[in-house]
Amino acid sequence: MAKFMFLLYEDETPYIDGGDDYNNQMGKLHGEFVAANQPAVIDGHGLQLASSACSVREGVVHNTPFAESPRPLGGYYLVEAPDMAAAVELAKRVPVVNGGVEVRPIETFEGGR
Repeated sequence: MAKFMFLLYEDETPYIDGGDDYNNQMGKLHGEFVAANQPAVIDGHGLQLASSACSVREGVVHNTPFAESPRPLGGYYLVEAPDMAAAVELAKRVPVVNGGVEVRPIETFEGGR
């Protein structure tokens, strides 16, 4: 089985404006996604708001995310799937609102994990 990273990009506004109700609803949907897609989902986490990020470029620290976007990186899943086509089909089920999922194959190196 190959491993893939799902990078979740979403508009953060609903998370900010929606309060606990919206956040709890989305947490429930993500929990259901994980439960329904075991054992393919190896790991995954949401990220704090992009405003909490910093980035390092050429040794200089910036108090901004690396890429500023109206749909910043908001979370990830690490999954296993037979191939890219199967990973894409799984990614279609990720509960992302006002954004999308980028599917990237994990590079493996000799002697690595």
